Amino acid sequence: MFTMISSSAVCSVFFNFVSLIALSKSLRSKDVWIKDNVFTENEIRDMKSLLSQDETVWKFQPREDNNLAIAGRTKNLCSKACYSCYSWSSNLTSVTFKSSSSWRKVSDTLSSHIGIKGNCRILSLEGKINIRAGHTCTERASVSDKTVNSYIAVIFLVQNSRRNAYGELIVYNEGEIIKAVYPKRGRLVIFPASLEHVIKSPAIDMSERLYCMKIHFLLSDDQRHSAVVQETLPGNTVRNDFNNLMVFPNFKLLTKTDTTPDGTLDIQQFVTKNFTTNSGLSIVVLDGILPLKELDALRKTVETNGYSDNAAGMDSTDQVQWIMAFEIDDFVQTSLWNVVSQIVTFVSGKKGYFPYDIGCNNIQATDTTTIHIDSEFNESEFTLLIYLNEDWTANHHGETVFFDDMEGNEVIFAVRPRYGRVAIFHGSIPHSARPPPLLMEGARFSFAVKLAASEETARKKADLLDIDVLYEALEVLQGEEADKLEAIIHDIEDGKMDRQTKETIIREYETH
Repeated sequence: MFTMISSSAVCSVFFNFVSLIALSKSLRSKDVWIKDNVFTENEIRDMKSLLSQDETVWKFQPREDNNLAIAGRTKNLCSKACYSCYSWSSNLTSVTFKSSSSWRKVSDTLSSHIGIKGNCRILSLEGKINIRAGHTCTERASVSDKTVNSYIAVIFLVQNSRRNAYGELIVYNEGEIIKAVYPKRGRLVIFPASLEHVIKSPAIDMSERLYCMKIHFLLSDDQRHSAVVQETLPGNTVRNDFNNLMVFPNFKLLTKTDTTPDGTLDIQQFVTKNFTTNSGLSIVVLDGILPLKELDALRKTVETNGYSDNAAGMDSTDQVQWIMAFEIDDFVQTSLWNVVSQIVTFVSGKKGYFPYDIGCNNIQATDTTTIHIDSEFNESEFTLLIYLNEDWTANHHGETVFFDDMEGNEVIFAVRPRYGRVAIFHGSIPHSARPPPLLMEGARFSFAVKLAASEETARKKADLLDIDVLYEALEVLQGEEADKLEAIIHDIEDGKMDRQTKETIIREYETH
């Protein structure tokens, strides 16, 4: 049986067929170049070191995917927090990299192997970390002057590529894939900056982080462009080439102590839960005790600052993968410290407590946090938590769970996060922070202050935490270098070295 087809229908099919051919030709015209074995192993390690040094600040930033947001709202899948793409990135300084052999090899590859000629200028240099189950979205670099040629170079710095590890680089043109590239160690990929692209997350069973370096560079015979071109980022923000080796977050958004009138708080009126363990140790929950202005300032401080790439190793007690570190001396100058000190005095019954470790825990859905203690029973120390997620519901999970022993055989108490809620407990109580559910994008944030019974004890404990990096360096050094570092460690532990000298030495070994 035959079906009659009108001439207009035939023309329509023919037009679509011709359009598809034209589209495929335009897709083929957008080249993606892949080169392996460009860099030596030492060069790959140097690039990876640039990403992993403590001075490199990693940002955890959302970017909304409007298409996903519309689809999600239609199907009522989840709250607004679910619609954002979160990624770890770091704006690196190109000053050191431009003088490296790695950049020279990228430039040589452009001219000798790919046939692209012109003067290269780095517009931006960015580090990227992808983690399992992360939601990454496509992006496109653009320039203000559309007549110039700009390109993206991606260098994969993965430790080992293996079967079914995922993490491909996908390059698109007009919504269609024109190239998918597997993330091999040291692989160099170059493509026009006008193309949309995304680096996919590694497989769910991959605990390792996927590292790469992304270079946006201008290629032109006309030096005039070098002075005027800037990279335009999502959200209409502009990023210039700048040095990321900046100091870590401070509390400049919070009110300073000397501008806040002294006042004694009635702590008891803010207590909403008070639990005592069988050993007589306290867990106290307080709500509404933090001034909203200071709470919002703390939240903004956490949201706009960065982290070090110090993944929790096998020896980590809590397995929290991302912790934003803060300076003790900055914190004790804020009005927030006035509140914290009054809370710990109320709970402990003693004055004089002082912080020795301050940080914000960033816990994501794929993290596997573990039961741990923050101090020994006889140390009389306390940990204070401030929960910083707005609009956090019971379905976001993220509880702080307390146990009767380190085996975790029995839960004795749990605290649900609420914005601005404070939980304070004796550091020797076994506990663990629970991650949010897999369907939730973003992270659970808790600002943690660990407190010792006196400033002298706190300062000593802080010093011991600081010199951990020196002990790590000592494990790989030999001969005179090892002897020299061992003497430095002894001087620090004996209090024979001033703080400025100590910090300079620690920073030196951190960047090795």
